[in-house]
Amino acid sequence: MKLLLVSRSFPYDPSRSVYGVFKRLGMFVEAMKGLGSLEVLFFVRPGTETSAAGVAESQERLSREWSTPIRLSLCLEEPHPPARTRWELYGRPTLSYYRQPAGSPAAGPAQVNAFLASLESGPDAILVHRLGAMCPILRAGRDLPPVFFDLDDVEHIALIRTIRHLPHWRGRRLQYLQVPALMLAERRAIRSATRTFVCSDEDRRYLERVYRLPGVATVPNAVPLPSAPGSPPTPTCLFLGRYTYAPNVDAAAFLLREIWPRIRAAVPDARLLIAGERPEAIPHSETPDAGVEFLGFVSDLDRLYAQAQIVFAPIRSGSGTRIKVVEAAAYGKPVVSTRMGAEGLAFRDGVELLLRDDPATFARACIDLLRDPATAERIGRAARSAVDRLYARGAVIDRIQSEFWAGLKSPTSA
Repeated sequence: MKLLLVSRSFPYDPSRSVYGVFKRLGMFVEAMKGLGSLEVLFFVRPGTETSAAGVAESQERLSREWSTPIRLSLCLEEPHPPARTRWELYGRPTLSYYRQPAGSPAAGPAQVNAFLASLESGPDAILVHRLGAMCPILRAGRDLPPVFFDLDDVEHIALIRTIRHLPHWRGRRLQYLQVPALMLAERRAIRSATRTFVCSDEDRRYLERVYRLPGVATVPNAVPLPSAPGSPPTPTCLFLGRYTYAPNVDAAAFLLREIWPRIRAAVPDARLLIAGERPEAIPHSETPDAGVEFLGFVSDLDRLYAQAQIVFAPIRSGSGTRIKVVEAAAYGKPVVSTRMGAEGLAFRDGVELLLRDDPATFARACIDLLRDPATAERIGRAARSAVDRLYARGAVIDRIQSEFWAGLKSPTSA
């Protein structure tokens, strides 16, 4: 069987594939290579090397990284036009998802033609990774092989939550006007797919209720089970994220402004490690508070988690399940999270993690864990056991393959 993967999440730097979006993509690649040969079309940022030699080099690198031979095509994205007027900023994106910053880069004629060219090899099925990459499929205007669609996060929920936490300015509420066009694109994408994958049963039930369409299936984020490091001798906390992602920036700012001062006042020798790409996007990162260290990008996760006694997930926006929570649990680390940060995960409050939403109780839970290593270790062990039981990568890959075979036997027509 010949399979085509279409995505905008090109791994420009293999060392940065530790982030959740690439881990989920890699999980689908692992499943697909067990089903047949793999062709890949990436829509890439302007300035990316797309010459024959550049594509050949990327093809060789990804084949090595994914441990399977692939045939690679690259197409430059269309730069989203800058907004020069209030209409262009607030009005034009309401007309169509193709005119929104997340949709326009892969919605132009060049991207549609690149997708149509990739069909010439005759794939038996297509996997589209995330909504932004669905635009050329929706605009192709022709019959297609069965399409499998990894929506991953429910995009309109993520947009609504992000707007709520944006800084206040006069036009902020006008951004809500983009939601109907985004929801229409989601509905069209789900309707056009044989199977649509989301990362939690909660999201699946929500989409079935809102869009009333069949074929939505749960594929949870999963991680391999690493060796469990011991606890460090000093009270050390960790927050890990990619700070090109607005919900992570908001979470880090919330942590530093509202939570960390309370923890530091109660545990004066506590340390906070903030790891991840682009920490300069976090407000006041250039002048860190006492005990705070900004590590930047860290590729060695084993070493990073070995330094942490507890892990934070103070997420207040976005959607989907946070692979960082599953990952920390896999390392046997107790996680203190907001309810939104652990949304869609089957971890139980007080057993496999602690759920706290307001700053005072969040900080209190962290202080208690730092002062009570035995409880922290117990929660960490329970969390690791839950990952092994519920989010084992091999079992989730088997589930993806089963969904492919079931969809190919009885594809859902658009």
